[in-house]
Amino acid sequence: MDVMPMKPLFEILFWLIIFLIFYTYAGYWLFLWGISRFKKWKPGKRIPVVNQFRLVSSTSHPITLRRFNWPRVSLFIPAFNEEKIIRQKIENSLELDYPLNKLEIVVASDGSYDLTNEMIDSYSDSEIHFYNYATREGKTSVINKTIPKTTGEIVVMSDASAILGRNALKELVMNFSDSRVGAASGVYEFEKWDTSVRGKGEWFYWKYETSIKKMENRLYSVIGAHGALLAFRKELFEPLPPGAINDDFIIPMRILEGGKRVVYDPDAVAVEETYGDSFADFNRRSRIFVGNLQQILILKPLLNPFRGWPAIEFLSHKVLRTVSPLFVIGIFFVNLFLTTGVYRLTLAVQLTMYGVSFLGFLYQKLGKGSRILSVPFYFFFGVFSALFGYFKYIFKLQSVTWAREE
Repeated sequence: MDVMPMKPLFEILFWLIIFLIFYTYAGYWLFLWGISRFKKWKPGKRIPVVNQFRLVSSTSHPITLRRFNWPRVSLFIPAFNEEKIIRQKIENSLELDYPLNKLEIVVASDGSYDLTNEMIDSYSDSEIHFYNYATREGKTSVINKTIPKTTGEIVVMSDASAILGRNALKELVMNFSDSRVGAASGVYEFEKWDTSVRGKGEWFYWKYETSIKKMENRLYSVIGAHGALLAFRKELFEPLPPGAINDDFIIPMRILEGGKRVVYDPDAVAVEETYGDSFADFNRRSRIFVGNLQQILILKPLLNPFRGWPAIEFLSHKVLRTVSPLFVIGIFFVNLFLTTGVYRLTLAVQLTMYGVSFLGFLYQKLGKGSRILSVPFYFFFGVFSALFGYFKYIFKLQSVTWAREE
């Protein structure tokens, strides 16, 4: 093939991909930052927490002082082979600061075959409601079967591995005093950060992702949530499609699709251990990308431009982020046909980044940490786990069931 007549086409494609990569990882952040300086969603007044002795507000803004009628809450904990942590999770749930007569703790075991079920059975019916599903069908099935059985007006989903702050439920539930709020997500933190190259890269990623969520929340609604701590109005729940993977994204986004806000509350904290094993994290992230591809098809009505902000946020934060690994790989191959002038420099930069990332991989294998190598390594670690996820999605290799080692 004669490359020269094709050069203008390759150049257009090259700069288009450059723009898409820039917008996905930096432009959207800058766009949110700029818009949030001038526009802010005006939420309903936060309702203060009322206890026996004093009135406590979670914000410093003037509020109307009135007693808040706490709604009934169902704290729902799906579990599979959680013998190492399930007792700690249940004890943590029993110690949460929420009116006991308004709190239902529900644990559902998805065919666990370790000591999980025996540990859960040691608690009385007055403490928790236990649903023991003998056949493992996956978290999606457990959610669809269990949520209709809950009695709370608000359902709070929380992973078995997530330890909640004592005030986490109250902080989340206060958001529902605004009738426009359909779902609320808490902040997800690690108990301790892994000091490896991957761990440092993950720390940077979560700081970046949290800043986006805060700005999205100021403007209108956040995109997605985390299974560590997600609350929603039970009446708005729709059964998940069979085989759905990213339940903690689909549930709140369907609520957003229905016209309600999904808010982010940094005062509601869930703490979890970091993923210390790189191979396990690779499988986990590839599984998430399979789920991302699924959810784009499930939630495609959100891309309707007449939806306004939700369409912009969904396209920018989720759709482009999901396909961006193809941009990263694609621009390298396009650059191979453009090797003169500035394109020689861009090719050298890409090769350098791949080399730095590989060096980060070697540091990771040796158990060493490096702040300089962490970001490029974590970035390309994500790119290649995404490509593996695409492969599993195309050939239907991803199981709907999940294990902690994934």
